[in-house]
Amino acid sequence: ISAKFEKMVGFDNFSQFMEREIETQFANSVQPVIQKLTELQDQMTTQKNSLEKAVSHSDPKAVVAMVRDVGVSFGHALSFVLEGVVSAKEGRQTLEEELIAFHDFHKSRGTYDERDLLPSEEFENLKGYVDYFRDELRCASFDFRLNGGAQFRRLMWEVEVFVRFAEVCEEVKKRDIIQARGVAMQVVGWRDVVVKILNKEAHLKMKARIRYVGERLKFFFKSQKEAVVEFMSSIRGSADEKLYSVLYAEHVEQLKNNPMVKEMVFDTFDKVVDRQFDSFVSLFQNTLCATFNNPWLFLKRSESGAGGPKNEDIEDVYLPTFDDIKTRVHDEMQTGANVEQTINRWIADVPEEHEKLEDAVDKCSAILIQTFKFIRSQIADQAGLFGESFFKLPMLRRLEEDMCKIELHGHHVQQHQKQQEQHEAELQETIAALDDVSACVQKLKQFAASFGSKKTSTTDAFSPPARRSGRQS
Repeated sequence: ISAKFEKMVGFDNFSQFMEREIETQFANSVQPVIQKLTELQDQMTTQKNSLEKAVSHSDPKAVVAMVRDVGVSFGHALSFVLEGVVSAKEGRQTLEEELIAFHDFHKSRGTYDERDLLPSEEFENLKGYVDYFRDELRCASFDFRLNGGAQFRRLMWEVEVFVRFAEVCEEVKKRDIIQARGVAMQVVGWRDVVVKILNKEAHLKMKARIRYVGERLKFFFKSQKEAVVEFMSSIRGSADEKLYSVLYAEHVEQLKNNPMVKEMVFDTFDKVVDRQFDSFVSLFQNTLCATFNNPWLFLKRSESGAGGPKNEDIEDVYLPTFDDIKTRVHDEMQTGANVEQTINRWIADVPEEHEKLEDAVDKCSAILIQTFKFIRSQIADQAGLFGESFFKLPMLRRLEEDMCKIELHGHHVQQHQKQQEQHEAELQETIAALDDVSACVQKLKQFAASFGSKKTSTTDAFSPPARRSGRQS
């Protein structure tokens, strides 16, 4: 056999040829396998990144920080809702719907009797009170569904009307006059008698009115939570998107999709409102105590400070000169003195004689009613100011601080610790599987690079010899 055909004969040559052929065929067909493994590698990499985020997010410290950030954004958004936003439609109510919901809430809780929630005994039920607003007062915004700041403004008008219905209806009895005028180290005058009776007959009535104002404010703020969430949801993609924080859209997803976050933020908000309600009632009642302990000073100050805008054209207003200021100060001081003189004249007209007790009762009743009229008018005028300064503004200022103090409850901590342990176990399994797949992909790519494009450098032992073209010379 010639040397040319020696490589084509024998088992050893055949086995070498088959090894090279198998390697070549495998290298050419390994690409689909590499593609499938690469897709699996990408999926496992995505799963690994997701589990790493889940581990970090399930850390109790990270959860607390996230909940606090959501709460702070919620508090900021509440300020915008109170300023008035058109996009927030959740929780809009007419005045009638608002009062019905308020009464139903307290009926279900049993906190107040229905009579305590009506301004006067002349109103048989809530329907009569509502009809009074619609038909007699003709409230312009009565039938409009409102929320946010517009609803707050209407509420303050309603509670002012409620306070103005306060009356000292009971007649002063002779026994009360005699009982109030006792003896002491100093002479107990008619001034003292009027103050005692005023405290007995009027003070508690005004306290009940102020508590109603506080309950209405508390109910209003607690009903704005869903409107705030809707406002935060509507920012993304709106024309005003650039005017607000980009975090609102991110944080509102946590409020809507994470029940635990929503529960903790809403509970903290409710606690802040409850605390501000107690502070509002306490501050307002302190004002009432000071007022009824010395009503004469209150009347003197209210009259001396009553120099409001006169009925004159705005063009006639000018900056006062120093002489004008001195004249105004004198006139205001004189007005206070005149009020005090009037009070002294009222007191002096009350007879001292025992046989004129009937006349004394009538005059004390007149002083009582007139004094209470002034006090009620001043407090009703200032109800909106107190609602702003004692409730809304302090609550908004301290809301962010309270949101930053949110802590997880014990069962929430345990729950997130268990979730974190589960995510960590899944992450370790995913990392191990990903390493195996990555090693397989790397080896297959190396094999394909080594043998895929490799060509046989020698003539195959069992391949037929190449035919010569053309005739031999």
